[in-house]
Amino acid sequence: MGIIGLALEGLLAFFSLAVVGLLTLAFLVGRATNLRAGDRRNMSRITLAAVLLTTITVSQDARAIETPLQLAKNCEGVKASTKGRRQKLQIPKASSALLCWGYMQAMQDISALADHDGRRIAGSCPPEDGTLLEMIHGYVGYARSHRYELGDNTAAAVIKALQVLYPCS
Repeated sequence: MGIIGLALEGLLAFFSLAVVGLLTLAFLVGRATNLRAGDRRNMSRITLAAVLLTTITVSQDARAIETPLQLAKNCEGVKASTKGRRQKLQIPKASSALLCWGYMQAMQDISALADHDGRRIAGSCPPEDGTLLEMIHGYVGYARSHRYELGDNTAAAVIKALQVLYPCS
């Protein structure tokens, strides 16, 4: 990629993040008088998730995750390198493993978001004490067993997998 391509990608990333920031700020200002402590935490998570998803969307490396199966393949590196080790986790330095970790961390944050009535927005209820590694293992297993049902939208496939793996009661 040439210097112009890098500059354009940088500008796109900047404007995407600026839009997310402005939307978040507008929402916060509009609701500032009615926010409880729990709502503020949820808004912080929404902001973080929006920034992470924007970064994933814009990043050249993250575009390597074009399909749900590609994400599962990237997560294989994380899963394979952590078998049997629960005390200390070391993420492989391979970019595919890091992409998996970052993507799934953003999806974990999204799965924790709830509306004012406490209903999870993404429709999944992972356990509070669950780990990201468990979520990654679950997604890889789901993707393997549902490979023909995943479709082309990676985020939708992960959300569907989390709904099946962690249904809300």
